[in-house]
Parts: sequence; structure tokens; C-alpha cells
Amino acid sequence: MAEKNVQFVDAPTARPATKPVAGADSPPAGPTVGPAVHAPASVAQLDTHAEIAARSADTEEPGNRFVKVFVISGRDFHVDGPLDGMHRANQVATLQEALNRGMHPQGGARFDGDEETADGSVRLTYSVDVVLAYQDEEPAGTYTPRVAVNEMGGSTIQDAQAN
Repeated sequence: MAEKNVQFVDAPTARPATKPVAGADSPPAGPTVGPAVHAPASVAQLDTHAEIAARSADTEEPGNRFVKVFVISGRDFHVDGPLDGMHRANQVATLQEALNRGMHPQGGARFDGDEETADGSVRLTYSVDVVLAYQDEEPAGTYTPRVAVNEMGGSTIQDAQAN
């Protein structure tokens, strides 16, 4: 009976790798390193921007910005009074979502604008410059939600800051 190659996932690369079972006749099949390892810098950069776009649920445009869209009812958006608290909370949530999706924010999230939809709801778009977590050479410099809230005085609610 001939021995077969066994498939498993190599944890450091999270890519399927083929390892022969002792005594197998054939060598391992398939690459064990990713294509970007030997690609020119411009190709690797394009792949990074495409990966950031793929990890951003709300955009398909390649780039170095994570994009997050919040949808609210139109009546909530057109209230009298400032919406700063909502924007501040959404900016912090944008940072958290980027972290959850494997990216490290490099600064505060910004409000990019709003768009009314046909059903009367409003799409609020926020974005933040990011690097992929596994490519971050200075992870201690990640701009976390905790840093953002501390810079806002400890809360996203403005009234809480006055106390």
C-alpha cells in the first residue's frame, strides 16, 4: 500500500502546506511562502492596498484607509442640536472595527460625509489610515479606541466631559 501526503495548515503562514508522511515517494507539493515574498515592492504595495480594501467591509477601493459606514434613520440625523457625540462614538467604533479586522489605526478616524438614501436613512462614512497588523513594525504606536477616548476627555459624550 502506497503512503500518501497529508494536508495540514502551517500556523505561522496560515497557508495549506503539504508534508510527506514518512517513507512517501514524492516530495512536498506547493509553495510554502506567499507570492509577495519575492515580488517587487510595487506589487507588494498593491497587494497590501487590495488587502486593506478587502478587510474594509464598506469599500472596494484599494488604499491605505479603512472605511466604515454607519446607517441611521433620517429623523435621527436631522435633529436639532449638535451631533458631535454621535460622530465621536462612530469614530471610536471605526477604530475598533479596524482592529477587529486585523488592521492597526495610525491616527484618529475622520468623518468623510453623509449620504441620504432612497428609503430616508442616512449613511455616515468614516475612515482611518491603517497598516495591516502583521506588517506593523511599530505596533505599540497603534492609535487605539482607548487612546481616542482619553483624548476626548474620557468619554464620547460631551456632557460627561463637563462633569
